[in-house]
This record gives sequence, structure tokens and C-alpha cells, in this order.
Amino acid sequence: MGALHGWQHAFVIVGALGILPGLTAFKLKQPPRGPRSEVVPVKDLLRVPAYLAMIVAGICITFSVVSFATWGIDYAKNYKDFSLKEAAISIAIVALLSSVLGALVGGFVADEVQKRLPYGRILTMAAAFLIAAPFLLLAVQSDDKRFIIGGFSIAIFFMSWYHGPTTAVLHDLTPRRAHATAIGLYMFFTQLIGALGPLLIGRISDVSDLQVGLQAAVGITVFGALLLLVVIYFVKRDGLHHPRLAAFRAEPHPVSD
Repeated sequence: MGALHGWQHAFVIVGALGILPGLTAFKLKQPPRGPRSEVVPVKDLLRVPAYLAMIVAGICITFSVVSFATWGIDYAKNYKDFSLKEAAISIAIVALLSSVLGALVGGFVADEVQKRLPYGRILTMAAAFLIAAPFLLLAVQSDDKRFIIGGFSIAIFFMSWYHGPTTAVLHDLTPRRAHATAIGLYMFFTQLIGALGPLLIGRISDVSDLQVGLQAAVGITVFGALLLLVVIYFVKRDGLHHPRLAAFRAEPHPVSD
């Protein structure tokens, strides 16, 4: 659609189709509510080193993922001799299949490793990004279309391991009454700051070229993975349940009639 009629038409179609599943939310039932309890103050959450390290790692990972999602098609078209249609369709198919399969496999592997190690999910995410990094570089550096698509396919597969375990890790690190706040803060910082990735990569492209910018994004991916290892250090030092939040873990008993 973009190649034939312009991107505006493609965006309108995607937006219109997105409304349909949104309307089904009106049929969702409100889950049963438990007894009201005191919420965990934000300042206490932000004093947990493992939680803070998760946020910073998430910013780096979001920075990289959004940068590749934004500039990938443009890079394939202008630097790797793909047509617009060829780049859009091939990368979209690769991203869809690899990300769905990666999310399923990553969640399963992370849960299995978690049975053996209290930081198993974090270790799984870190390992997946470190495995993905060289395949990203292969896709960026290669001039062979097969290696470009293959590199992106494998990289996206492993980078998608991150999606499921992230929420589980944040839930592990925080009391039940802080789960929504912890996820909200995490999403706020990672999306707000990480979303600057395409802008900064574009600036690098203007000064040098887009290939250098995407190489920098790969470096940010590795840095984010290493920060996940820092999360493991804090978990090993402080435990999965930080003592600062211990008082909020005891849930009040429901009031009987």
C-alpha cells in the first residue's frame, strides 16, 4: 500500500482496523476486587537497586528495538538495494513470525530456568540479547539480502524473549499491591526515554550515515543486556524480595461479614 499509494493510506487502514479489537474491551468484565490495602510509595520502589537497574536496562533495550523498527525499512531500501515493497514486506513477515515465536519460546525457557535459579528469568533475557547482538551486526554489515533477512530474523527471535519475562520479573521484585505501579513506572521511563532512539540514530545518520547509527543501536543493546547482569548482582546481594519492601508484602486478611 505504501509503495503504490503512499504511507498515509497504509496508516489510515492500520488505525481503522485497530479500532475493532479496541471496541471489544467494553465486553470485558471487571475482575473481583480484594480488600483495600495501603499502596507502596513510589519513592520506596525507586530505592530498590534491582528495580532501578531493570528500568535503565529497559530504556536501553527500548532505545535499540524502536530504532531498528523505525529505521530498518529505510536502511534496507537506501543502503542494501531493497525496493520499498520488498523491504517492507520481507521485514514485516520476519518481524511477525520471529517475534511471536520468540515471545512464546522465551517465556517458556525463562520459566524453566527460574525453577533452578532465583534470577533465572533475568539471566534468560540477558543471554537472549547477547545472542541477538552479533546477528544484528550481521544484518547491518552484510550486503547479501539472504544474510540481512536471516540476521534480522534470528535477532528479532531472541530479542522477543524479553517481552514475557519482563513483567514476571517486575512482579517478582515488588509486592502484589505495587504490581500496577511498578509496571506503570517501568513503562513510563522506558517508553519516554527509550523512544528517543530513532531521533538520536537519525542525528547520527545526518552526521555520518545510517549504518553507523544502527551499529550504535547494537552497542546499546549489548549495554542493556549487561545491565540485566547488574540486576542479577543486586538480586544475589539483596534477595529477590528487597528488605525495604518487606512490610508491604503482608496482605491484610479479608473482613468477614
